[in-house]
Amino acid sequence: MALYKKVLFDNPNNCDALLGQAEIHRELQDWDAVMINCGIVLEQFPAHLTAGALQASALENLGRYEEMVQIAKAMAAQAPDDIKVLTLLCTAYHKFGDIIHPVSM
Repeated sequence: MALYKKVLFDNPNNCDALLGQAEIHRELQDWDAVMINCGIVLEQFPAHLTAGALQASALENLGRYEEMVQIAKAMAAQAPDDIKVLTLLCTAYHKFGDIIHPVSM
């Protein structure tokens, strides 16, 4: 983390350092920090699949399923044949649908 902070101090938009930091924050379950780091990367590179996947994971853990669907749809438009992206899209729709139509037990 210290190395990423040093790199980002000199170059706050360094994509690799931002994603490295986001991965560490994901391990720490600091979802807001993941959102911030990935948001900066996605502003620079809207089609960045790794940043999109990390952000979708954070949105899922934050329970923000509608936003997760939007990110997954954007990723699927960029990589329609990527199995990881399609799986993410299915998961996002499933999670969002569970909120709209809760399963009764």
